[in-house]
Amino acid sequence: MMLTDRRAILRFPGLSALLRPECIQTLRLADWRDMDEPFLGPLRIVVFDLDGTLIDSLPDIAHAVNEVRRAHAASPTPLEQIRAAIGDGARVLAGRVFGDLREVGEEAILGEFLAEYERCSVENLEPWRTGSQELLDLLTGHGLELAILSNKPLALTERILENTEARSQFVLVRGPENSPAAKPDPLALLDIIASRGFAPTEACFVGDSIVDFATGRAAGVFTIGVRGGYRADGEPGPDVWCDDPAAVFDCLRVSSIRTAEAE
Repeated sequence: MMLTDRRAILRFPGLSALLRPECIQTLRLADWRDMDEPFLGPLRIVVFDLDGTLIDSLPDIAHAVNEVRRAHAASPTPLEQIRAAIGDGARVLAGRVFGDLREVGEEAILGEFLAEYERCSVENLEPWRTGSQELLDLLTGHGLELAILSNKPLALTERILENTEARSQFVLVRGPENSPAAKPDPLALLDIIASRGFAPTEACFVGDSIVDFATGRAAGVFTIGVRGGYRADGEPGPDVWCDDPAAVFDCLRVSSIRTAEAE
């Protein structure tokens, strides 16, 4: 683990727990915004991005993209190019990966992609990244509320969660259709938090991309980045990096959950 400012250990004693050997390769604390505020504070709700954070949707998205391209006699798009296109919603993704098929029409190609993606994603009953379900169980077991904020079409998000039987663990699921704005605009994240009666200081946002990190930063919400997702290179970064979903619990437990247990 690397700290950009070791004064954090002195100002936030709970951080010393992160220095135990098993955590050294798991977390990297970075980019402290306000050294005068306690680390995380009383945590009440954890809001998650979906794609790349909790689930590995890249194989299904790539399959759908290239099935549509095959249907139009176009060459397949490389996996890494598709990975780089994820994060800003289906319409933006379609514009990025079907730019050479403009003659088909924007709405038509988007519809074809969504239909194929829905078909293959619904058939995938094990989309979780390793450790995701265990993380959700731990957080709900400690009395924390969970929510989803995704730029994926809401109907697809709901169906994926229902297929995995995890829908009941989330008090709110938000997508472009039922949010005041899409990420990285902070309004959707702030609306989720406020609708549950909490303040931004009582929330944490967990994502995998610069779109998520920009959302959390603009909302003034502590943000955790999960490595191995999509479009993580660039600025802004998260407040804390975790290697995988399972490590998120350790990060939160250091202060917030420990504090909640003591109440």
